[in-house]
Amino acid sequence: MEHSDLGEARDLDLEIIGLAAAEICILLTGNSTAAATDLARRIHGMGRGRPGRFKVVNCGWPESLLEEQLFHALRPGSSGTLFLEEVGRLTPPLQDRLLEALDDSVDPRGPRPPRARLMACTSEPLVQRALEGRFNEKLLYRLNAIHLIVPPEPDDW
Repeated sequence: MEHSDLGEARDLDLEIIGLAAAEICILLTGNSTAAATDLARRIHGMGRGRPGRFKVVNCGWPESLLEEQLFHALRPGSSGTLFLEEVGRLTPPLQDRLLEALDDSVDPRGPRPPRARLMACTSEPLVQRALEGRFNEKLLYRLNAIHLIVPPEPDDW
């Protein structure tokens, strides 16, 4: 690792520590789903006060399996981190249901039971897809509270 690479790694570690403390959604974008998943695991692992496991749900799974995994992990009272791999592959009906589930977590009458933290990744241009009407704009807004661009793997250079 060269000196500049070491500095970049330290900067990334500092950013991860800051992200681990955040309680809002993080959207990771880049060409490597594996690198995004690894980075999300690091963020989850550094989170203080966030008990529970790191659960990965691949949004390319068949819809019936995906629906069960996705909404079970988002039920009130669940803990840990739910990581949605390739969130851009969600069908429009599942995008709408996910948005409803996230909106349901906000209750003007008072606090609701906590639910799993949500992180997602995609290699697809979600902003472009939202502009074309192929991805729910409100869901993109909710998922993109913090946007982290995953550095390319050295093999991708």
